Amino acid sequence: MPSERITHLTIEGMRCIDSISVHLNELTVLVGENGSGKSTIIEGLELLRKAATESPLLAKVYQHHEGTRLVRSDASHVRLGVTIEGNGPALTYAIRIVRDGTSLGITDEVIEEPSRGAERGVVMRRLHSNFSFTDADGTEEKSTARHDETVITHARFLKVPQLVRVQQALAAIEVHTALDLRRTWSHTQTSQTARSSNVTRPVDRLEPGGTNLVNVYAALRNQRNWRETLGRLQVALGDIDEVLLISEASGGTQTIALRWSTGLEVPLSGLSDGQVSVLALVAIQQLQRATPPSIVAIDEPEVHLHPGLIARVAAGLAEMAEEVPILVGTQSDAFLNAIERPEDTVVLCQLDEQRRTVLLRPDRERLRTWLIEFKGLGAMRSEGLQDVAFLATP
Repeated sequence: MPSERITHLTIEGMRCIDSISVHLNELTVLVGENGSGKSTIIEGLELLRKAATESPLLAKVYQHHEGTRLVRSDASHVRLGVTIEGNGPALTYAIRIVRDGTSLGITDEVIEEPSRGAERGVVMRRLHSNFSFTDADGTEEKSTARHDETVITHARFLKVPQLVRVQQALAAIEVHTALDLRRTWSHTQTSQTARSSNVTRPVDRLEPGGTNLVNVYAALRNQRNWRETLGRLQVALGDIDEVLLISEASGGTQTIALRWSTGLEVPLSGLSDGQVSVLALVAIQQLQRATPPSIVAIDEPEVHLHPGLIARVAAGLAEMAEEVPILVGTQSDAFLNAIERPEDTVVLCQLDEQRRTVLLRPDRERLRTWLIEFKGLGAMRSEGLQDVAFLATP
């Protein structure tokens, strides 16, 4: 059975974005200056994941996404939409969150199956608190939803296959931002970080900030491809002999340590920021999930890594993209230089005169000509020449 994939994303009225639409290839790499919209696009995917998993949704918008500040200053709403392909006919999902003063409300939700045509293609439509859908028997049903929660969080109760597909695909979105790498000597830690010991629990993904990194490695060590995982770590970090799983004396918690071939053992708390980042990136690539991700989005995977290692990370993500769509936001020239087909992969984020995000893809012929003189798009960018290749919109 094919896995579900997010293949298209639209965003309206969110932060610096007025309206964008981007097709998501196997690997999509966002580049551009600070504040040009790269992280906002990735945040949009996280909001869609929350739309399928968090109830009420708007409580999370206020808690984690700055509430009404999420909405662009000259806009009245945020609209997020995706296309889902894989296990059946393509489906589209869209949600609109409206700002009214200091309040937010969900006013529209729609799921469509475009292949069925305009008249029969609407599977579920919501307007304010009222929504309608067609059940498994072909009967149109009507119901109501709270202004702050989505319809799709209740998909399993509505028993409509398309709703269930959408909910599961959005729930399978993975968004990874910077790891929390604080050390006990530099900050008073009141919460989990990527260096923290873990209470033993099963895992299905690396959590935000890498807070369950230890449990992820416990799971990786039990996978059949552990030797492959260890090999990837050895390529990145040098002569690593083993990743040790250590049960702590307090009971119920565990940590990890790296052991080099010399016998030196360094606990997670003593590893460099770059080494912990490598552990996390390898874990994202190697962890076998019960439900494959519908897309994996990573913001600035190059943080804390030296240029040679960044190229290896880019190669690993390109390999992963053969199975799962990957979206990367990056500032790294080394990452761009390592991309084999930048004309198919790279999207430039720019701000126009009204400080609205505009997306551009490279002009194939122009980029091919310029790359005769440069080893990659990153080398062009370092010379201030990236704009000459980006003439066509996505």
